[in-house]
Amino acid sequence: MVNRYQPLSDRQMEVLKWVVDGCPDGRWEDHSYKRTTYALADRGLVTVDRRRNSWSAQVTEGGRYYLERRQYPPDPDGQDSRPGMRNSPRSAVRLSSSLRPPSSPSSRSATGF
Repeated sequence: MVNRYQPLSDRQMEVLKWVVDGCPDGRWEDHSYKRTTYALADRGLVTVDRRRNSWSAQVTEGGRYYLERRQYPPDPDGQDSRPGMRNSPRSAVRLSSSLRPPSSPSSRSATGF
């Protein structure tokens, strides 16, 4: 899985600028720009709309923020989970039920389950 907050590659920056320009025709010779645009959408920098054989992309506020500052905007909930800024409660480790100690026999039902 790709880290959502990795810096953008040159290619991703080029595609992000293309989206800001309104996705003008004739810029790309193939459809590889679409895959890059979906990667930008996964990072919250653009939105992609596919309907009835039509494809479009639009920049988000986060995408404009990135273009202006070359960094991701803070999370909307006020917690900053960018690299080096991991103070978010979401980064806390959660124990799954498989890692918890087994329950004692006295806490099981009479049927043994």
